[in-house]
Parts: sequence; C-alpha cells; structure tokens
Amino acid sequence: MLKIAICEDEIDVCFYLEDIIKKACEQLREIAMIDIFSNVSEIKRELKQKTGYHLLFLDIELQDGTGIDIGHFLRDTMGDDLTTPTGKPVGFSLPSVARNRTSFSDFGVTSIILFE
Repeated sequence: MLKIAICEDEIDVCFYLEDIIKKACEQLREIAMIDIFSNVSEIKRELKQKTGYHLLFLDIELQDGTGIDIGHFLRDTMGDDLTTPTGKPVGFSLPSVARNRTSFSDFGVTSIILFE
C-alpha cells in the first residue's frame, strides 16, 4: 500500500490531486491511502504519530507556514534524512514505474513535491 499526504489549503486542488493519484494507482493496480491536510500544524501532528508517507504533495504557502517548513520539520525534528524536497515533480513518470516495477511501492523513493 502506498501512503500519500496532500497538504493544501485550496480544497479544489486537494480533490484534483486526489483524483489524479487514485486514477494512476488504479492503472498500476496499487492501493493508495491518501490523507488530506489543510495546514502545517495538522500534518506535523500526523507526521509525529505515524510511520510516515511514501509521497507528500505540499503547497508552498499555507495559512500557518509553508511546505518548506514541513520539509525542515521532517529533517530537523523527525531526523528524516531520506525525504527529498524538490521544487518540481520528481524525476519519474508513472508509466515508467509500471513498466519497470511490480508495484508502485516497490519504487522505494520518498519525495516531497512542492507546488504553487
């Protein structure tokens, strides 16, 4: 199972991303658990309690901070040196993952995607 978090304060963007993710996972025959957060404090609270996410979609500017703040929180507070913040989508496409891996979770990359 692929665990994904979306942190975005515009609900339409959340639903749009969730729909794209669900369709991609359906094509890959992968199950995705998608959690949606609308601010930095919500996602930080969840990150403290859970084992983590495979993929984070973070808005750059939120009401109580930024997606970059969440990246710093993961690295500095949670000691997560594996998560990679990036200002653009990570360098893989879902079709290439499907072609070369047995499931999406086999890809083994933890990334943060920041968007405006």
